[in-house]
Amino acid sequence: MWNDIKKHLSNFESAVLTGVDAEGYPFSVRCRPDADDAAEVLRVQLPAGMPLQAGPASLLCHKHDENLWKLRSFLVRGALSRDEKGWKFEPLRFIPGAGIGGLPATVRFFTGSRRNAARYLKKRGLARPRIPWDEINAVKSMPLHLPKGAGELLPVERTASWLASRRKYLRSAKDEDSSSGGISGVEPRPHAAYG
Repeated sequence: MWNDIKKHLSNFESAVLTGVDAEGYPFSVRCRPDADDAAEVLRVQLPAGMPLQAGPASLLCHKHDENLWKLRSFLVRGALSRDEKGWKFEPLRFIPGAGIGGLPATVRFFTGSRRNAARYLKKRGLARPRIPWDEINAVKSMPLHLPKGAGELLPVERTASWLASRRKYLRSAKDEDSSSGGISGVEPRPHAAYG
């Protein structure tokens, strides 16, 4: 496992470390882990004031091109702790993702995503959302720029109904989360970025 981590880690500029804060809520921070070969752990430098606590954690490395293609990713599950050298992440399991684990990892990613989405919707009693392909394709077929001399704006009415339906769906999902106590029975906590 350690050799797999070292082999792939060098191909990524950074990683996302996820652990828990003092209240037990998930907390993620971008970092650049360094391999400590002697101890077979990853050393991470975290900015001061990060609320991460020692305990179970994961490290996600992923990248893709500007069109969201050529996805490459892997996840490492482990434990976060501190010692005399600072924060360390002790890997317990290496999980290859798309672009790294070959075809089996890609299939596992897509089937797992569908299964997780179905479980999420079922738990909340929600129907699978309808994707308005006709509206999306209409917007995609619109010219990106106005022809020379055209003095009117591009029509956006085609997308207005879709945006309204998405907002309504997201509000209903948020209401479901708050009325049911949120995911895994944990009360939702407002994020500073969302007021």
